[in-house]
Amino acid sequence: RADVLQGLYGYDNTPFITDLQQQGFIVVPQSRANYPRTALSLPSSLNMDYIQNLMPGMEDSPFWWRVSPLISDSRTWEILKEAGYISVAVASDWAPTNNTKADVYLHPKPLHIIGFPAYYIATTPLKIFAPLLSPIAFFTSTSGHRMLINYDFDTLANLPPTSQPKFVFAHIIAPHPPFVFDAQGNPRDPGYPFTFNDGNDFPQSKAVYREAYINQLQYINQRVEDMVESILANATRPTVIIIQSDHGPGLYTDFSSAQNTCLWERLSNFTALYLPGVSPQDVPEDLNAVNIFRLVLNTYLGTDFPMLENRQYYPENPGYIFRLEDVTDEINRPCP
Repeated sequence: RADVLQGLYGYDNTPFITDLQQQGFIVVPQSRANYPRTALSLPSSLNMDYIQNLMPGMEDSPFWWRVSPLISDSRTWEILKEAGYISVAVASDWAPTNNTKADVYLHPKPLHIIGFPAYYIATTPLKIFAPLLSPIAFFTSTSGHRMLINYDFDTLANLPPTSQPKFVFAHIIAPHPPFVFDAQGNPRDPGYPFTFNDGNDFPQSKAVYREAYINQLQYINQRVEDMVESILANATRPTVIIIQSDHGPGLYTDFSSAQNTCLWERLSNFTALYLPGVSPQDVPEDLNAVNIFRLVLNTYLGTDFPMLENRQYYPENPGYIFRLEDVTDEINRPCP
């Protein structure tokens, strides 16, 4: 979010926001994520409800990956399917959002090897076969991650028209670590083995994080601008576009302690909406992620979902992310 980037990173994101607004987007100035982790935030957003209601009784479970069906078979998708939409998913290198069940699944190579299989190949004698497989197989790695980000943007910008309306889902893990691009999009070596680790799990200094995050952000901003311009230029029917980060940056995030975390940074997410026929006055300035699809479906499909109260939650224990404490009233306290 622009105020966080300015306040904590000394970076002015106004040109990017202005570009989106000139293309017709509504940029939500006080947008909030409801959770600090993708595994909580994304299923909540796609199912238009808080994760505590979607998965009750999970407080003592460490199995966070059980959220995966809430992403691939979300309530939003079920409603759109009933309305005649087809689903399109572009490949991700995070297993829960790599939705191979979509009607159309777009991926760069015939084999898409991520998660534990990729880790197993990379850390056992099987790794000697990786070069032989590389022409036909995508593997999670620094270079693979870089390639996949560019592939996803290129694919989204050039989707062919379909006879049916389509719901397109893409989870692009950037500017989130690892930082694999400089500001111009040139390859950057993170300097450590591939990992998505963020916040206090980030393996380098805060100074490196601050600089590398902004550099990668600048490249991603340009890719987003170009992608949006292409989508709108090629659209054959009215198009809704949602650009949403499922949480904020992690420079001052401690996954083991909400008290030691800058909640203002982590729970201030970016939301920009291209909503034909909707004026900025119709979109709450503090729209939360849990309400985005309620707003969109009410507007275009005539549903009547009430807006939920804006609340923010933080895991009490990083190993049990469903044990949540309400931190809504602490969002604006001074950062550690």
